[in-house]
Amino acid sequence: MRIEFSNYKINPVSFYFVRHGETDWNVIKRITGQTDVPLNSQGLKQAHKVGEILQTLEIKSIFTSTLQRAKQTAEIIQTYINSPLEENPGLMDSKLGIIEGNTDRSKLYEWENGKQLTDAESLDDFNLRITNTINEILLSPGPILVVSHSGVWRHLNQILNGSIPRIPNATPILCRPYYLKPDYYIWETILL
Repeated sequence: MRIEFSNYKINPVSFYFVRHGETDWNVIKRITGQTDVPLNSQGLKQAHKVGEILQTLEIKSIFTSTLQRAKQTAEIIQTYINSPLEENPGLMDSKLGIIEGNTDRSKLYEWENGKQLTDAESLDDFNLRITNTINEILLSPGPILVVSHSGVWRHLNQILNGSIPRIPNATPILCRPYYLKPDYYIWETILL
């Protein structure tokens, strides 16, 4: 079963997105999901580097997942941009149940194609949660920064651009609507 992403829409408001810094599980390609692992020393350095990149952008609001790898990244970035930080559980990565902690990605690919896994959030529920959370956040004063996870980015990028590439840790991205006509737009995603 393939998910129809045209059913999901993101409000046409520009925002910045950052995937959290590196963790030890990222290094060994362990499926993390909602397992709460911290940043490693490289991830802490990456978060500082992103803070330096973003400090001139006048970001008004920061929203982060409640998982510590994203929260640590956001807290470090906040020291550079001095904007309010709000934790939002709707920005957590997908709950992947029995495959969290594994390095065999075959079950993850099955889940990404709509197969329900034991003790896991369904792909439909995850997509709906992320879409609703982002749209709610985009009602806040901007420019807005979202600090979250690769799975969240992959869902967003599927909606915005029709593709699901993975992004490296601590990669800042500008997401903005580009209007072709007053009532018709496409999304641009620009690596900073």
